[in-house]
Amino acid sequence: MAKQQSHKQVSEMAKEQQCEEQLQEKEKIMTEYINTLKRVQADFENYIKRTEKEKPLIERQAQQKIFLEMLKIVDVFEAALNTLKKQQGNQETVKGIHMVYNQLMQFLQHHNIKPIETQELDPFKHEVLKKVESDQEENSIIEVIQKGYIFHEFILRPSKVIISNGKKEVKNHNSEVIQNG
Repeated sequence: MAKQQSHKQVSEMAKEQQCEEQLQEKEKIMTEYINTLKRVQADFENYIKRTEKEKPLIERQAQQKIFLEMLKIVDVFEAALNTLKKQQGNQETVKGIHMVYNQLMQFLQHHNIKPIETQELDPFKHEVLKKVESDQEENSIIEVIQKGYIFHEFILRPSKVIISNGKKEVKNHNSEVIQNG
């Protein structure tokens, strides 16, 4: 009987040992799941923060596309007004077109879109289409072919310009270079 009891105790100790090992294995798996869950939760929180930061940028990019299309309409209105002024068109028609043009420009200004107003060449604000000889200083803007616009602090569309090559040089009969101007 003592042997049976001893054998029973050994069997119970083995079962207890086996249960303890299974418990440790389950705790190890549970710890891995918890760590994985924490990483996934941290990744998700970072995703939310990143999308919140990117949201204004995406909205601004969408607005820029729309405003660029609207600038094409502004260009058409400006061309129409210039043509009507040259042709001495019906003043009521000119006045009506001018009113619509002004409303469109007010709308753009309300949304922080402003024309580029500089007379000095700025490679970030101007696209040079042509250089011509003139009496003006080199790189002076002679003519704006298409207005450029700024959206907040970003260039929405650069101005397309013609600039000066600089003052013409004239040679006199003694081969001396004389600058005009």
